[in-house]
Amino acid sequence: MYKIRDMKVLQETGLWSWLFQRVTGILIGPLLFIHIWSIHPKLVGYDTITRFLPDPRSPAFLFLDLVLLAFVIYHTLNGFRVVLIDLGIGERGQKILFWTFMVLGAALFSFAVYAFSPLMLGRPLF
Repeated sequence: MYKIRDMKVLQETGLWSWLFQRVTGILIGPLLFIHIWSIHPKLVGYDTITRFLPDPRSPAFLFLDLVLLAFVIYHTLNGFRVVLIDLGIGERGQKILFWTFMVLGAALFSFAVYAFSPLMLGRPLF
């Protein structure tokens, strides 16, 4: 029987990207539900929502939005990477392709945070 520390596969990028793809896929659903339910208070009444969820301007809610954004960006870009590998593009350089998409994802996340920072701080976007 193999011991976990003897398995080289745990050090591979592919295992961690596969695992994180599944985890983000599972967590995007509830986070998206919370996000949509809380930004449309007219559907159930504002008083009902405020008892269960934080104020959309609160730091906790902004943190949940940033986590949702990071998960969606990762899940999307890793999905593109998997499709490219399935098509035979980048099959030999999977690790390089993974880190290229991660750098692109970090750039997209940074740009989104910068672009929407006035809105997060309570100022108008334009």
